[in-house]
Amino acid sequence: MAIYTSICHRNSSTIRSILSQVETLVNLKYLDRTICSSIDSVKYKCLLNFKQIMIIAKSIKFEIIRYLYDFNNL
Repeated sequence: MAIYTSICHRNSSTIRSILSQVETLVNLKYLDRTICSSIDSVKYKCLLNFKQIMIIAKSIKFEIIRYLYDFNNL
């Protein structure tokens, strides 16, 4: 997280907000923690299917396709 903060010039309150939002997604069962690759990092796996993601994105007017690797690199 320290590297991310230094690269993106985010302050600690922004980082706390992001982590809080990720934790909310975990509690809603939208994300799940996976095995940690190192002692100070956590990886997450999306538990939603594509249709569910599209419905949520549409409901908040977010163009998710622009941010999905599979669709931008065809």
